[in-house]
Amino acid sequence: QRPNRDGYQQFLVNLISKLMGKVAVASTKFEFAEKDGQELIIVSASRSPRPVYVEDGAQTRFYVRSGNTTQELSTKDTVDYIDSHWR
Repeated sequence: QRPNRDGYQQFLVNLISKLMGKVAVASTKFEFAEKDGQELIIVSASRSPRPVYVEDGAQTRFYVRSGNTTQELSTKDTVDYIDSHWR
């Protein structure tokens, strides 16, 4: 529903910033491409210098990539993961 690339990218930046924080959006890169006559956007995120949480209403969630899946971690697993990756 955005009128152009700039508007759509603004929408995504604002959404990521709201749900994951400004540090997460600062580590995110957006590229537009065309394939088979369709316009698409490629969103890439580099490794964050600190943990990034997802705000889900009153809940804060923590996810990790495991192979080709995204896994939500329990509180205990989140603490263990953060200790092994950022401390």
